Amino acid sequence: MRLAGKYQGQGVCGTDLAGSESHFPMSGYRTLFGTARTLGIPFTIHAGEAAGVESMQQAVEFGARRIGHGIRAYNDAATRALLIERGVCLEFCPTSNLQTQAVSGVTAMHQYPIRPFLDDSVSVCINTDNMTVSGTTLSQEIQQLHDAGVITADDARKMVYNAVEHAFIGDTEKIELRKKVDLRLAEGR
Repeated sequence: MRLAGKYQGQGVCGTDLAGSESHFPMSGYRTLFGTARTLGIPFTIHAGEAAGVESMQQAVEFGARRIGHGIRAYNDAATRALLIERGVCLEFCPTSNLQTQAVSGVTAMHQYPIRPFLDDSVSVCINTDNMTVSGTTLSQEIQQLHDAGVITADDARKMVYNAVEHAFIGDTEKIELRKKVDLRLAEGR
């Protein structure tokens, strides 16, 4: 974290904790994320995939601005409310979540439980997790959710803008990124 703090704004924009949250509980990283907060380093924590909503709640408590995955809160309104209250964005990775069987009983894209989040106005964006392992791209992830009837085109646009809004970059960079997104969406891409 100290090294990330030293180079923040010089190629480093934030940090991320990823891995098997069920085998390596987040509680062991409290001091690490306290250091990140002290240094003003934004961070993502992967939670709510291999472990339950408790891991997400702890990630929020630690100060995560983004949570990788978080799909397990589909049936937990209190956790979704906490995410809204704290302005935390969830990075959903549908193909990866299906591959890891993150949600019991969800085995196909048309079952992916994103609607409770969208309906509650939780900030959500779509990600690939690990493109080489999952064999997908961001465009494919969004298209698959759309083709399965899980999201609308408006939902997809909103999620792209959520990703921009919650990027670990400055306001000027966000304005430029929004312009690029606007252009690509206007072109139908």
